[in-house]
Amino acid sequence: MLKTSGLLAIALAFMSTSALSQQRYVAFGDSLSDNGNLFAANGTPPFPYFNGRFSNGPTWVELLAGAPMAGFFPIGPVNNATSTNFAFGGARTDALVALPPGTGTQIGAYLARGGVFGAGTTATLWAGANDIFQQLPVAAGNLATAQAVMQATATTAATNVGTQAGQLAAAGARTILVLNLPNFGTLPEFAGSPAATLAGFSSSTFNNVLATSLGAAAAGAPNSNLISINVAGVFTALQANPASFGFTNATSSCIATPACVGVPAARDGYAFWDGVHPTAAGHRLLAALVGQYLNAPVLAGVYSALGETVLDERRLGMSRSFDRLDGVRLGRIGVNDYFVNIQGGTANADASATRPGMRSSNYGVNFGVNRALTSQWGLTASGAVSVGTLKAGGTLSADTFNAAFDVAALYTSGVFFAKGGAGFGVTQFSDMERRTLGPLTNTSSATAVTYNAGIEAGTIHGYGLFELSPRARLAWLGGTVGAITESGAAAPLAFGSRTLGALLAGAELRATAHLVATAERKVSVSAMIGYERYLSYTGNTATARLFANSAQPFRSVVGDARGPGLVTGLGISSQLASGWVLSADYRASIGERSLVRHSGQIGIRTAF
Repeated sequence: MLKTSGLLAIALAFMSTSALSQQRYVAFGDSLSDNGNLFAANGTPPFPYFNGRFSNGPTWVELLAGAPMAGFFPIGPVNNATSTNFAFGGARTDALVALPPGTGTQIGAYLARGGVFGAGTTATLWAGANDIFQQLPVAAGNLATAQAVMQATATTAATNVGTQAGQLAAAGARTILVLNLPNFGTLPEFAGSPAATLAGFSSSTFNNVLATSLGAAAAGAPNSNLISINVAGVFTALQANPASFGFTNATSSCIATPACVGVPAARDGYAFWDGVHPTAAGHRLLAALVGQYLNAPVLAGVYSALGETVLDERRLGMSRSFDRLDGVRLGRIGVNDYFVNIQGGTANADASATRPGMRSSNYGVNFGVNRALTSQWGLTASGAVSVGTLKAGGTLSADTFNAAFDVAALYTSGVFFAKGGAGFGVTQFSDMERRTLGPLTNTSSATAVTYNAGIEAGTIHGYGLFELSPRARLAWLGGTVGAITESGAAAPLAFGSRTLGALLAGAELRATAHLVATAERKVSVSAMIGYERYLSYTGNTATARLFANSAQPFRSVVGDARGPGLVTGLGISSQLASGWVLSADYRASIGERSLVRHSGQIGIRTAF
């Protein structure tokens, strides 16, 4: 049986296809998609094959459809309200034989019987294997010409499939799935045999020509989405490490192994039912793979966490810069106060309809200088570096490195004060991985640049050893998340750069108690409560596409960034007789959709 980890991994991937079962599917192809058409025609395949399928269970396209699919028989008008399967076991890509009908004939029959492709219809096309299988023994009879013969055969078959994909587009199909072929040289039928090398060459040639042929078909069908499914890459990974996918065997035929075919509980451990066809578990893996491609616009939404993370880091940088101005010693004109702070923080957010769940953490150092320019004007300038991690949507993880610079100025007049500041940051997302199918991940990296400009104003009211300070702020946060190109076997994505922008408003009340206030020493504690939110947000969509694929680009809606919400904090500072100031503070915010952030820092400050 599948190990528990394998079941969970495949189930997680396949769960993403559940919404797709609301679509209507129309399938064309051979035995890899046939739901019983050849069996209805001549009784092939017999028991122990499952109900006329070339497997021990439903095929991948039936799993996607989520309901029984009408077959080729009985011959009559097509019911355009239900999913339909015209695939035939043994079908070629040409019309060389009448039965089983080739894929071009299948498409013609579907259209002739009134079949249409509505807006919610997905057409699937998987063929080419039989053209190669039937020619292999003939070609192998003459080693001098075998490779040239198979190259011509594979090229013709792949070109036929590309042409037929274009035919489906011309007939009105708006979403067309075309699957390539696994490495035939490693199938149980050929592995270890003299024909293995030639079989592998044939499937590789087919896949290369198919990619070119589909690209040409897609260019001629701008209103259709021709999606190429990389079966070859995933099955290569599966056979290299079957246990990581939850299988015990990915090289042998179950039906030829008594310990497998005779033991129902063992069948899900095998990837292949016979020499070339997947088991029911193999078809579940295929359905999950296709789901990665069809769900790409939704799955791409996890990358929204990058923009949200860097904007919030910029917000925190601005806030810390404004906070440091509260400590500028205006009476010491022309004296530089140098500071170093060790800082860190975490953010946790639950998933919502438009945003993935998110977990992040970072720690680093902040350093700089405060300076009193006059008795009314003060300045702070600082740099910061930090490292951390980001996880989003249960599938995305990345290491982060952030470098930033901030500058802000303070003006005071009586009880009134005003602050203005600006800053920028650069964040590098490295070792970025997005989990796709079982153990497979797509890898990438990205760089984001952010900037801000803001103002803060308020008053300070003294009551002996206590102070109250109401204040409000308004800031613009912006930036760009650079282009991202994934590398991986299952539905790798490519993004263009994304521009971000947010208008932030906030208000808070601070209370400070000076517990010790002597000439030699000062000790103060403070508390604050406030509220911040984004008044506007731009950058809530991302333009992406399936990388190195014939599919059309898409826009992934990722929603607005979660606002900080309720903000609270505590702080303490102690000025020693030597002039050194020790400080520590903690901030927490509870924002939209269960967003909780914690940040804190401890530091020292001195003048020299």
